[in-house]
Amino acid sequence: MCPHGNDGLQNLGRTMIRITVDEKKCLLAQGKQCKNCILICPKHVLGIREGRIHALRQQECIACHCCKGTCPQGLDVILVEELSPVTDMDVPTIGPFSETLKVRVGDLILPTPLVLASGPIGRCSRGWVDAVAAGCGAVVTKTITPVPWPGNPAVRILTHQRDSLLNCEGLPNLGAHITADEVKRLKALGSQFLLIVSITAAEEMEFVEMAKLFEDAGADGLEIAIMGCPNYRPGTVIADGIWNDDPARTFGLIQAIRKAVTLPLWIKGAQKLEVALACEEAGADALLVRSGSLRAMPLDPVTGKPLLSHPRGEGSLTGPYTKLPGLKIVADFARRVKIPIVGNGGITCGQDVVDYFMAGASAVELLTVAIRQGLRIVPKIICETESYLKNHKFKNLAEIRGKVFRYVDKS
Repeated sequence: MCPHGNDGLQNLGRTMIRITVDEKKCLLAQGKQCKNCILICPKHVLGIREGRIHALRQQECIACHCCKGTCPQGLDVILVEELSPVTDMDVPTIGPFSETLKVRVGDLILPTPLVLASGPIGRCSRGWVDAVAAGCGAVVTKTITPVPWPGNPAVRILTHQRDSLLNCEGLPNLGAHITADEVKRLKALGSQFLLIVSITAAEEMEFVEMAKLFEDAGADGLEIAIMGCPNYRPGTVIADGIWNDDPARTFGLIQAIRKAVTLPLWIKGAQKLEVALACEEAGADALLVRSGSLRAMPLDPVTGKPLLSHPRGEGSLTGPYTKLPGLKIVADFARRVKIPIVGNGGITCGQDVVDYFMAGASAVELLTVAIRQGLRIVPKIICETESYLKNHKFKNLAEIRGKVFRYVDKS
């Protein structure tokens, strides 16, 4: 048995969340074969009892709202009602972990190389504490906008084959002030784990104001999502493409945030090397790079109607296939930038972690596999990574970082 992680995640001291299903709208209750919500739930909370959808383990719910987002009948079919906030009994113990797993990303020291990526699991503090209890060295929140945002209607997230996901979420989130209150409340309980708040906006001043807000709330770092979201609807709360396509404008944005706060700044969405170099020059502490998700269009096999709610019927496809393109972009950026790189895309096992470090990463993010297999996959990945280092007689992950450049041109 893997010694890492917390096998008793369901025993955290929180009171349960009430989950109810509108049986007048639920397709399964009408005798149809829909199990979307059961398949998508990262905590495996939902199940079938007497031909109806039931929350069989409500105390394990993390209010990620994946079940709501995947319901073909609409967002209002499943009600997820939090009865009370997290308490001091919810603050997880970190580790203990082997020193071989410790990594440094700028000024932040992570007890393990795994970081929960921005997404549904990080929607609120319940997901944050579960990710840390499972063994994540740091947690990135769901990307936050200046005001609460509902995102796209259902269906906006679907399971797919081979541990993959399809989504057109469109940045549903609780908004800056509600999330800041969550951060402040959790930090007041004595939480010691590293919490990185992901933020995006359409205006430079909105970025700066949110950065100040979350620094005051006690966040340990900021993820600046300059790429916005590929699935947002035009004319909404962000301006996709205006930051990550223009090095000069991006430089100005990061410099303005850097002057406003002292928190570590991780930049997400720099697809062009020129933009990455501009972020580094402006004072960024790390780059979060990934190859980008494949645009996809799932169809109903009978009617031909797109299954996702996006106006064009499309969404992002994420999963194991993104690993190899992810390794390439990490190596490409590691050739030229001096600040740490956090890799992202297709992490499912310990060897994937090792490969990203060999390509030049200083830490890695995962999300899709955590939704598909649950957060209990995290201890397994940690143990596989530790076993690799032990079997090959490496003292730590820093010893294998960038090994690819022994064999390929680094210029």
